[in-house]
Amino acid sequence: MGEGLICWVLTNGMAGFETQGIGIAEALGLTPVMKRVKPSAPWRWIAPRGPAAPNPDIHAPWPDLLIASGRPSIP
Repeated sequence: MGEGLICWVLTNGMAGFETQGIGIAEALGLTPVMKRVKPSAPWRWIAPRGPAAPNPDIHAPWPDLLIASGRPSIP
């Protein structure tokens, strides 16, 4: 199904969140690229409702599918 598609799994690095994201990606036949975010204050306080914290690792080219797991990764 996912041949040629780019998939990111975006988490805060906690094993439980990463396992969920990887499991979904693999169930779809995709090999995910892991992206980790560790927002500092004030972004950490307002997640998941606020804007995303600046992160140099999150940039174009954008994936075809993004799987975000965990409150800090949602923005």
